[in-house]
Amino acid sequence: MISDVRRFIYRHFADVRVLKRLVGPRIVEALKRMVNAESLVTAEPFDEVFPEATSNTIREEKGIPYGDIRNLNVRSENRIDEQEGVYRRPPVFTSTVDDALICPTNNVVMNRDREVAEASINMRGRTELGLDRQALCRSQLDAIDGYATLLRGPAIGYWHAQLDSLPRLSLLRRDEYRSLPTIKLLRPEGGPAVNEELEDFLVPRIAPPNCEIVEVPPDRLYSVENYIFASFLTFPFSAYLPGFYLDLLREHVCPDRERRRSERIFISRKKASRRKVLNEDELSSRLGDRGFDTYHLEDLHTSEKVELFYDAEIVVSPTSSGLASLLYTRDIPVVELFPMPEIVHPANYFLSLSLGNDHHYVPHDGDSLTSDFWADVEETVDKVDALLSARSRVLP
Repeated sequence: MISDVRRFIYRHFADVRVLKRLVGPRIVEALKRMVNAESLVTAEPFDEVFPEATSNTIREEKGIPYGDIRNLNVRSENRIDEQEGVYRRPPVFTSTVDDALICPTNNVVMNRDREVAEASINMRGRTELGLDRQALCRSQLDAIDGYATLLRGPAIGYWHAQLDSLPRLSLLRRDEYRSLPTIKLLRPEGGPAVNEELEDFLVPRIAPPNCEIVEVPPDRLYSVENYIFASFLTFPFSAYLPGFYLDLLREHVCPDRERRRSERIFISRKKASRRKVLNEDELSSRLGDRGFDTYHLEDLHTSEKVELFYDAEIVVSPTSSGLASLLYTRDIPVVELFPMPEIVHPANYFLSLSLGNDHHYVPHDGDSLTSDFWADVEETVDKVDALLSARSRVLP
């Protein structure tokens, strides 16, 4: 009964005028208070949403020592234990669920009661991610036969696509899935073109041959006959990727040759809508004096980014989705210009940690993660000079 009432509120609350005509303004205000308390959808643990499903645990949760992060301000979603000095790496599992519902507007998995599986959310925590409530309660329900899984998660930005969603496909290479008939990778129609280019390049390389991308209209729900649930390999904002996935990239995505380590890369955000470096020209010029080239990564195809970062000697960048391409680097220094005084989401630090990179932050005085900011040019170039000098002393 409660879930029925909640579904009714979620479906109709957006049209306040209809509710006022039906129940009157005073009850509408009470409903507002009720809905506002739940305005961000609460998801539930996978085994509570799908109690009949059997999970296959591939890797248990584990603590990873993380060292010293300058100006770190721990938030719960980072899963960092400051007392023990470890990052809590998530358990990794798969499961096949009969008759699961999927919502391609939100890219989440749920049961018939519209209870969302927490493990299908790749951003923030159980109560912090706002999903489209009305989309979760749509009445149109189409059937998808056979085996299928969602290609994306709720956070669909380029960084999340490359570091959260696509790594899950590696779990489909297990024998029990490789031997299946076609597995449909469900992708909502009309998504970001940059994501589609990335997916079209990487999916054939990291997913098994029996997988194919199938586009679905996002304006309805789907009941999937056999839904393959593959968990995320990392917690939100802590992109410490497991060795088995990095090995897969080396074997099937990276060039089959030695690294040249000849590229000094500065990532530009001039074409971005936010988090711009307001004095980028000055910083780019000073780095150019040190052999850096400035790159607008949005102008490069994924294959070009792979080649570029595979040969990287050092990377300097404001906090950017472009830092997802660190995936193709190994054992290099990285300098990240963070827009805020405190490091609230050390995601790229943990990515570097998994890759053996030496990651350094230069914090700034922006008000938020999306703030434009003036780069501290002197501190940045001093940091770069020190790292290059130290590197030249250890390299033959």
